Amino acid sequence: MSFWILAGLMAALCVALLLIPLMRRPATSSDGAAYDLEIYKAQLAEIERDLARGEIGEAEAAAARVEIGRRLLAADQSQRKSQDAPGKTSPFRWVWPVGLGTSLILPVLGVALYLDLGRPDIPAQPFAGRQAERAAQASQNAESAALRRQATSLEQSLASAPGNLADWLRLADMLMALEDYGRAANAFAQARVLAPEDAEILASEAEAIIAGSQGSVGERAQELLSIVLQRDPGNLRAHFYLSDADWQAGHRDRALERWAELRRSAPADAPWQGVVEARIRRATAEMGTDAAPYLPEPQPAQARGPRAADIEAAAGMSAEDRNAMIAGMVDNLAARLEQAPDDIEGWLRLIRSNVILGRQEEAFAVLRRGLGVFDGRPEESGRLIALSRELGLTGEPDALPVGPSVARLTEARDKPLAERRALLAADTEALSAWMAANPDAVQGWVRLAHIRRLLEEPAAERDSLIQATRLAPDNVALWRALGRAAFAANGQKIGPDALEAMDHVIRLKPNDLEANWMLALSRLAMGDRDAARSHFESALSDLPADSQQYGPLRREVDRLLQGE
Repeated sequence: MSFWILAGLMAALCVALLLIPLMRRPATSSDGAAYDLEIYKAQLAEIERDLARGEIGEAEAAAARVEIGRRLLAADQSQRKSQDAPGKTSPFRWVWPVGLGTSLILPVLGVALYLDLGRPDIPAQPFAGRQAERAAQASQNAESAALRRQATSLEQSLASAPGNLADWLRLADMLMALEDYGRAANAFAQARVLAPEDAEILASEAEAIIAGSQGSVGERAQELLSIVLQRDPGNLRAHFYLSDADWQAGHRDRALERWAELRRSAPADAPWQGVVEARIRRATAEMGTDAAPYLPEPQPAQARGPRAADIEAAAGMSAEDRNAMIAGMVDNLAARLEQAPDDIEGWLRLIRSNVILGRQEEAFAVLRRGLGVFDGRPEESGRLIALSRELGLTGEPDALPVGPSVARLTEARDKPLAERRALLAADTEALSAWMAANPDAVQGWVRLAHIRRLLEEPAAERDSLIQATRLAPDNVALWRALGRAAFAANGQKIGPDALEAMDHVIRLKPNDLEANWMLALSRLAMGDRDAARSHFESALSDLPADSQQYGPLRREVDRLLQGE
């Protein structure tokens, strides 16, 4: 209401400004003639005064009187004509109504246009509100930029150490959050090479490809999803996207049946249940079919952990809120597994989620509980053991009486370096002192190495891992981590410590991609092309020839060996 009052007052002011000049009566020609008559009369009187003073002669005065008299008569005649002219209308008579009409019509037209084109229902946007909105946008942009820097740093790290499955998955999740779907799909493909039997990674790669195609389920995505169903026939994500593929290809009846089956078999809290229902209702409306038979009741809620979409949603939050959200999802998944312990996919997802979050001890604990649940069931326990090997979860974590908790380490990871050091200083000092008295606690050295990595102290991380590998000499993951730390401590250059660590990796796993690659680069730098070629071939032998990673690596090997 206040808007219309203000608008009316402004319109009235504009009308007044237009009408005031028009209300003034303009000067007429008779008024001008009268003015001329007064001037000429004054000039005649001035001539008489000049003659009396002797300033002019009689002849000059007579000539001036004749000229002024002539002008006086002409002005008098002009005045009489303007007053006596029949049917002549003053301009004021038509200027006034035209001006008044224009001044009234313009506001009316303005109101009509505003009602048609304007949005009076939109709330006001005061300057303070706009400032807050700009600040929020700037904060979001800053968080996106920080996430992009983390992804770039992780990508550079993986270029020299491409065998870390958890890092590839973490990079893929970051790129999904940044909506860089092409690079995310490639990161999932790299992870798939390291875990070729993992159906979830395959499905995630297909999902990234579909997202990059604006929802279009193309041939490559369909091929990957078909492989997913071969390995995991009940994979709901694969069924969801293949149903979309049927609809997009014009197979409407089949798509509708698959959506109905998907709704029937999926848990009620599946994040895409609403999307499936909307698709069913839209499809039946277009086909003129009743939707009710295709909307069965879904299954009760089952355990699930954070997916790529959850990580993407968390990317826009603060670090504290993001950690709380993801940790809450993982804890919720663990609680549901207590009620539904036979969900093998839930156990696998919970282990992987903890590893991605850096919660190694929790991942070990979940692995132990899962093996206990599936004791005597070789297929399920075999999948748990295979995943633990892929993620480097070998050995047994020790309970540590001192030092930072995993929750504190998770909290510190997303803080600036100075805040990380302040947060972990006291716990790190206590753990270091405890390790001096208990040097045979392997998990303590692993935890200390983790802390040093967070504090960006690669030399101290290397020293801690040296102690850990002394106590667990058959742990491939620890030797590989030692090689990376030694590489970082040497200024991102391959040095003797890194080579020694990777030599141990090769002894335990001869075809290890990361170790063979680093050793090949070292031999190539020393001019030993034959040894370099041997290591390169060992690295590539661990990859399927049709994998996305194989082709680029093969071309890079050929380029390096040719000396380009």
